[in-house]
Amino acid sequence: MEPIVPIDVNEELGRLRTANRELIEKKATHKARIAELQTQAASLVTRAETAEKRLNTAMVAVPFRDMANKIAVVPELWQDQFSKHFKLVLNSADELEIRNLDDTLTLGKGGKPVPFEAPALVELLYTDQPEDSLLRKIMGNVLIGSKASGGGATGANSALGRPFPKNEEKKKVEMPQFGLK
Repeated sequence: MEPIVPIDVNEELGRLRTANRELIEKKATHKARIAELQTQAASLVTRAETAEKRLNTAMVAVPFRDMANKIAVVPELWQDQFSKHFKLVLNSADELEIRNLDDTLTLGKGGKPVPFEAPALVELLYTDQPEDSLLRKIMGNVLIGSKASGGGATGANSALGRPFPKNEEKKKVEMPQFGLK
């Protein structure tokens, strides 16, 4: 057995106090660093959420609005009615998908997914709906049946089917004079 060496208590106590002070300083440094990293992480999360919102706007909201303008007389009403029954999301291939509100893929005739294209949307929202469906009645009034105005049907420049006269052929129309001369 080894002999017990007497320890100078004051010397040992001083060494322990020094080690304790160094550990407290390291702990304070680590806490400050952790707080700094948490602040940076929160900032990065906020930036990522903002970027995701911008991406969603660019990839989903803009095409959704453009489609509404393309196929509806009242685009805002079309968007509102569409959103009450379906939602538009990006799939893993960054393509737009129409989904039901329960997040299942919207299937059309033949069990195939409905593409985000004007004819397929008209079919989904109007043609495939039952006759007495409220959605069909609303979409029947909102969807554009045809963009043809009929203005060029005769192939001429005027509404009567006659071409406009050229400048030299125009007759000077005299305005009637009313009142005393």
